[in-house]
Amino acid sequence: MADVVVTPLDVRRIPVVINVSKSVAVAADGTLLMTIYVGGTRQTVGVAVWQVPADKTFRIKAMNMVALTSAVLGQANLAVLLGTAAASMSVTSTVGIAAILPYGIQASTTPFSVYGLAADVAGGTTVALGAMSGTSHTVVGAVIQGYLF
Repeated sequence: MADVVVTPLDVRRIPVVINVSKSVAVAADGTLLMTIYVGGTRQTVGVAVWQVPADKTFRIKAMNMVALTSAVLGQANLAVLLGTAAASMSVTSTVGIAAILPYGIQASTTPFSVYGLAADVAGGTTVALGAMSGTSHTVVGAVIQGYLF
């Protein structure tokens, strides 16, 4: 008789959406306030950090960003920052980075996005969003999408 191969079914995935408020003024190298949706339910509003549930892994699949300024100022990065405590989360401190989306700081609203990521963040890790730019500008909108498993 031939060998039987058993392939495990895909585990249950719980969608996560991290949304940045519209038209947020960002200081040079600043962090962004976030609203967190897990499983289609809003969990927190206007928070600086979010902790991945201890028994889950957060997989980042996509990052989207629109920024604006009165003049063309160059390039910046939207970064998913990782740390162990809320007090340690800033763009200028030594923190881990799970994913980065480069974007242009332009005088027009141009969307920037990256899809197909598989950046895993371990349970219990504190997550924040930072705009690494060196200059102040306005974030028109930003969304990080992924899932817990």
